[in-house]
Amino acid sequence: MPPVCRPTDFRRIALRSTGGKVKAIFWHLGVRCALEARGFTFTSGFGPRITPQPGEIGFLIGSSAGAIFSLLVAAGYDVPEILESFLGRKSRLPRITNSTIFQRHRRGIVGYVRRVRNAVNLRAGEEIFPGSGVGSVPDPESQDIAAEYKMTLRKFLRYFELKDLLVLRSHYSVSGMERWFQELLGGHESFDELRTTLYILGSDLDTPQTAVFGTRDDDHVWYRYVSGVPISRAAAASMAIPSVFNPVSVRILDRRRSLRAYSSICPVASRSPASSSFCSPRISP
Repeated sequence: MPPVCRPTDFRRIALRSTGGKVKAIFWHLGVRCALEARGFTFTSGFGPRITPQPGEIGFLIGSSAGAIFSLLVAAGYDVPEILESFLGRKSRLPRITNSTIFQRHRRGIVGYVRRVRNAVNLRAGEEIFPGSGVGSVPDPESQDIAAEYKMTLRKFLRYFELKDLLVLRSHYSVSGMERWFQELLGGHESFDELRTTLYILGSDLDTPQTAVFGTRDDDHVWYRYVSGVPISRAAAASMAIPSVFNPVSVRILDRRRSLRAYSSICPVASRSPASSSFCSPRISP
């Protein structure tokens, strides 16, 4: 028989939790119960950052539903408290309802006009970057290039199509969940205030990169570590499922970025100082 490993045989352990909507949160809770039944513990709560002991999981990485689970663990909530809250019973967690999750966003004419303008500008830009967006710049002497951000009546009449009026946003926003995160955190909005090391992943819509929210600031090819973002905003951005929720605007390097839910890339698990990592996998709908 192979030797049986004890929890204390593992040092500097990371747990990665991925997405899968509400079902995934209960899956991750089951994984936590299984790990605790085998003697593993979790670093949680607020206070000075500590060095995890052998058998103690001190690195949490979450995306989408996994970000919610990781946040609850990092904030110090145990499995019974989380289950009681989700079942509508009395719990230390703030109450959560369907209206908390599915908060209808306020529609505004200004945002709608801006999206129509962007659609027209995108079509005008195809003269320079046709099809996939890769192409050569035409000779400006022989062709009038209308690919510019400024909207003119001439450009609008030339490139506007009726389907541009259908650039509607998703029905819901994650503002209700962001307020719920703020309430359960009790004013502790900085990643530096957590005793554990927490990373939350989101997909940057403006660049082909994964945003890794935490305490670090590093820029890599396919992902970027981002600090200074409130925990509640990072978790809300990570759970904004495309076509269901509107993207979340986050300021990165003095620029506002739009982020949406879950990325399957997890650079932290392999590049963090953790020597062992567990992955609580994505659940199929």
